[in-house]
Amino acid sequence: VVISLYCFMRTDDFPKTIFWFIGSFTVLLLLSYFIAIAIGAFPEYIMEDIKPLIYFYILLFYYYASSSEKVVEKAFNLLLLSAKIMTVLYLIYMVLTDLTGIIDYVFAYQALKSDSFLFRGVGSSFFYKGFIFLPIAAVGFFRRRQYIWLILVSVAIYFTYTRGLYLLLVFGLAVYYMRTRHVSIVKIIALALVLLCIYEFLGVTELFSLDKSFQENREESDITRVLIIEQVMDAITYWSFFIGHGFGYGIAERFTHMEISYMDIFHKQGIIGI
Repeated sequence: VVISLYCFMRTDDFPKTIFWFIGSFTVLLLLSYFIAIAIGAFPEYIMEDIKPLIYFYILLFYYYASSSEKVVEKAFNLLLLSAKIMTVLYLIYMVLTDLTGIIDYVFAYQALKSDSFLFRGVGSSFFYKGFIFLPIAAVGFFRRRQYIWLILVSVAIYFTYTRGLYLLLVFGLAVYYMRTRHVSIVKIIALALVLLCIYEFLGVTELFSLDKSFQENREESDITRVLIIEQVMDAITYWSFFIGHGFGYGIAERFTHMEISYMDIFHKQGIIGI
């Protein structure tokens, strides 16, 4: 933010749209903050809600940093390189743990246990925060026709056993393909039916099944999400629908950092926050 303000002061460029976004965001942030103060929310809970959101202010930096196509291309190359490193390291890890047993699960768990690594409950697999860039990189590899890397990244994503990454991978590739090629609705439906038939065939022959891959370790997280939705809906008032309950005011199931981010924003900042 300091760097972007420095760039702003040194140039005659005044990005009205960016400042309009930042100004609107600041007004909304202050509104939710004062609501939280008014209802007597605990300061530590208020800050827990605010901390992830203030990253929005780096938007001005992105405006100046991405003004050159060359800079954007370099940043994307760095993203692809990062994805390659994560993919190789994770696949090696899976070979050493689940495939060969050279590394014991308990040792791996104790070595990696932190806020950045979340073990999935299926073998030694885990979710790392940086893995969110893998589906994005997959689209980049598809765009550059680097199909070997696309396959390797897809395999790494599969072994994370994270449904969100599965959806991002399929959705990202599908959207990019349809945007770059003229694809009729008939072809899309036909492709969906073919993929469904392939999935059912793999399930019947027991070659692949999402249910068996995840076992039952997703049931608890599904129930948690349902409870969050129900409790957020039950807490809606006329005013909270528009402006929310304020920061630091959670629900019984999750006081801060709800499983569903949109529910968290809606509950605390209302439809305006969304």
